[in-house]
Amino acid sequence: MLESAYCSDPRLNSSLEHLWCINNPQRGTTLTPITSHLITDDAEAARIAEQAGYDAVTPITPVINNQAATEVEDTGFANLTAEVIDYLESGECADLLWIHSSGLSGNWDAPETLRDLYHDEEDPEIKIGITAPVSGVEDQIDEDYLAALQQAYAAQVTMIDSCLSVLIPLLEARVDRIIITSPRGYNLGHHGQIGINTGQLTEDVIHVPFILVNNTFRNNPVRNQWLFSTTQLGEWINSCDDNGNRDLNYGIFQSTDSVSPHIHDAPVMHQVIQLLSATERAIRTPAWHARYDLNTHEVIGIFAKPDDRWEANDISDRCGQAGELLADLATSSDDITELDNSLILF
Repeated sequence: MLESAYCSDPRLNSSLEHLWCINNPQRGTTLTPITSHLITDDAEAARIAEQAGYDAVTPITPVINNQAATEVEDTGFANLTAEVIDYLESGECADLLWIHSSGLSGNWDAPETLRDLYHDEEDPEIKIGITAPVSGVEDQIDEDYLAALQQAYAAQVTMIDSCLSVLIPLLEARVDRIIITSPRGYNLGHHGQIGINTGQLTEDVIHVPFILVNNTFRNNPVRNQWLFSTTQLGEWINSCDDNGNRDLNYGIFQSTDSVSPHIHDAPVMHQVIQLLSATERAIRTPAWHARYDLNTHEVIGIFAKPDDRWEANDISDRCGQAGELLADLATSSDDITELDNSLILF
């Protein structure tokens, strides 16, 4: 598990383009030299995959429930899972099988029984509908509403986990490795906004899950804290040859035991990440998260990591030389991986 994985851009088209190395001058006209297949219930993802040169794209008509499903099997995510199972049981399987769900941007149709798991008797009765919640930036969002929102969110994630528990064993029997990740996060009100946000480069938007299921780690789980950008996953995928030869156990995935490697020993590419959105540019290091206006380059905020997880305390007026260096990195067009280790701030 990579505990510090980040999407390089929260806009879906840009995030998937990075994951699939579209517009990368080092790649050819196809995704990789290996066979590739996308199964998705997201029309935009299907369009981008066709542009990326996928050998096959299977669009799934999403299930649109008007109310919470009675059972997990009736949810939209379960419908996608069933389509994938049918594909696997047909005997087919591309070298790269990518399953993309609309996820939390789709209907929140998890059964009410799952929401009840997270609802205490003393909690206010606030109904969260099944349409994915979205709000503009607000100075203050009602705390009771946020609590109900988080309960509905937890129910949706629990439903997805339930489906994955069925799908993963079937995948393990047919593929060498499985990676579970996301192209972006979901705002739950920490910064006055709810839903998919393609502007603010905040923790809940850019921090994504990244779990590798691999026989190497099955009996010796590894939790790795090196910084990781989903762009690096795209580069790895695009480097696979006809035989799928690319050692995922090398570099960031390599560890002699279950103890996370020391962050100070990480290569520069795992110490500094550049992030971009529709309105912001940001720099993330193990000790800092700095956000800047994309057009004016003015600082939006600098936050100490990992203590200030949700970026509640802006310290841009107190970090002196660190702020200047981070600003230089944020506006630099140079390859961040060529920086000298001595420039990285901890």
